[in-house]
Amino acid sequence: MPKPTRVAAAAAVAVLVLLAVVLLRGGDDDRGRKGEIVRGASHRGFPLRGSLAKDDDAIAGAVDRWRQVVAKRSESDDDRTFHGPDANDDVTVLWAGRVGERDTVMLEGGDLVAELTRQGQLGWGVAGTSLRDSDGTRDVPVAAGHSIVVPDDGARWQYVNADRFSSGDALIADGLVSTISSTPRGFVLPERADAASDGQTEIYLTGIGGRLLASPHAFADLRKALTGGNARAVWLAANAGQRYLTELAEDDRRRALRAPQPLRIVWTGKLPKRPHAAIVEQGRSSAQSVALGHGEAAGEQDANEDATEGENLLGFGTAGLSGSNRGGAVVAGSFISLDDVPYLVLAGIGVKTIHALVGDRELVRSGPAAIIPAAPLARTGTPPDTVIYGRAADGDVIAPLATK
Repeated sequence: MPKPTRVAAAAAVAVLVLLAVVLLRGGDDDRGRKGEIVRGASHRGFPLRGSLAKDDDAIAGAVDRWRQVVAKRSESDDDRTFHGPDANDDVTVLWAGRVGERDTVMLEGGDLVAELTRQGQLGWGVAGTSLRDSDGTRDVPVAAGHSIVVPDDGARWQYVNADRFSSGDALIADGLVSTISSTPRGFVLPERADAASDGQTEIYLTGIGGRLLASPHAFADLRKALTGGNARAVWLAANAGQRYLTELAEDDRRRALRAPQPLRIVWTGKLPKRPHAAIVEQGRSSAQSVALGHGEAAGEQDANEDATEGENLLGFGTAGLSGSNRGGAVVAGSFISLDDVPYLVLAGIGVKTIHALVGDRELVRSGPAAIIPAAPLARTGTPPDTVIYGRAADGDVIAPLATK
């Protein structure tokens, strides 16, 4: 039987060995761990696809280049809210292949998605980045730069242009939608609504982010708007609402890294001298917005002409005085200017009527939207103090979203 002193010494050696192993491996918090290359994200609907999917050298070169760019930017800008992958972060390769005359690799790491490209003898370069959705997000397209990776879910995907000048041609092959524009503005959506039991359909608005359509009816409303020449107007409205959501994300980083926000078309129609207009509601809870977009049909605007288009935030934040919006009821409204003429724009979802107390007048309109010339309401040339609210079918008041 070994002496106690020898047992104690052996135990001490074992503890030291265990401690060394923990330090080398980084322990539970992965300190000292080197980030790895993850090939695809099949659990989210993105197996690694593309003609370079098995080219380890090409993939490693793209990942190394992105890490170098991120490290260099981090040295000069430590206050950025969102960062790409540092040395300890894994990088997920979503797509790697040849697109036209350039090699393209789509990567996720840190808070970002990146498109890296190379052509001929030139090395890899970062063509564009965007904010990524949460790790738990499934089957929502992922985009950065020229390209959008669509999930491998059996759906047939299409790209609908919303660019003011471009025809929006796009190449769709092997799970990648590649546009000719470095800053594409458009919609990536399946040809049919999702047949899943929850009824949700995932889409992507390039330059804005992933969105969920909560029902087949919401999907049909979007398809109708896009095929009716309102793609540009819908994109502008979503962009105006997204600005608020982005500001909120900068204040609370966690909000930006969660599942994509729901989106629905509230109204499409015409404004004075603007044949295409749309009101879009998106988000949930305190991260919610309603906005108006208007302008020409996509691809029809001459670059040498002044565009009669614009976007206006109508409301944002939490619906209802108590923070509850009574099952999705939303009311918003704001004054806008078209050719220096004021209008009051009202929007209501899930309400019977929309009300506006303007100075000494009370206006009542049915939903979902109303465009009211405001000049007759403004005796002094500027819009008077205005209170907007909605009424449910039972007469209860629905408080509006906040305005800026």
